[in-house]
This record gives sequence, structure tokens and C-alpha cells, in this order.
Amino acid sequence: MNIEIGSKKIKDLTPENLIDIAKIEGVCNHLEFWGNPIVTDFTNTMFSDTVVIDFHQERISDNMKGKTIVLFLNFTDFIFHWHFENEKDESRNSRLQIKTIKYLIDKGFNLPLY
Repeated sequence: MNIEIGSKKIKDLTPENLIDIAKIEGVCNHLEFWGNPIVTDFTNTMFSDTVVIDFHQERISDNMKGKTIVLFLNFTDFIFHWHFENEKDESRNSRLQIKTIKYLIDKGFNLPLY
């Protein structure tokens, strides 16, 4: 039995939602030293169960551009994977934290909970 929580389809996550999730999950650089993430690419059509976002940040002290981060969020299995662009050997895989699931519920998304 599928429990409906919200009315928005989770596949319709926006780039802004994914940046919020990246912040919650600790995927971006420390915000006390680096500016807010800047989206450089986004797709929700590459995979049927995954949205992808590329972003970078600029260092506050000198506006130096940081490495681009690529984040894949699998919204069916509640897992995500991220790596620095062109450095795929150092990828990280994790399950979404309860804090992120609460964020999605608060934003009105219908999560696939069974």
C-alpha cells in the first residue's frame, strides 16, 4: 500500500530544492567560507528515478571558483551519490537523512513510502 503524503511529484524537484538538499546533506563546501551554490546544469529526464544537478561555489574571500560538484538523487530508493566533476574515483554514496525527508514532506512532495 502506498501512503500519499503530498501532492507534488518527487520527479518535479527543482534545482532550488536540490541545492537545499545538498546543504542539508553536507554536500557543498562550508558556507562560512564559500558562497551559496551556483547551479550550472540540471536534469530530471536523464533517468526515470533520479534527478541530477551540477553546481559550484565561489570562495568568499577572493571569489575563486571551486570545483564543480555533480549530485545524483535517486528519489525511489532515497539515496544520493555525488562526486567532483572529472574526479569520479572519489564518489560518495549515502542514504537521505530523516532531516531531508522531513524537508521534502514540508515542501509538499508525495514520497514513495510503502
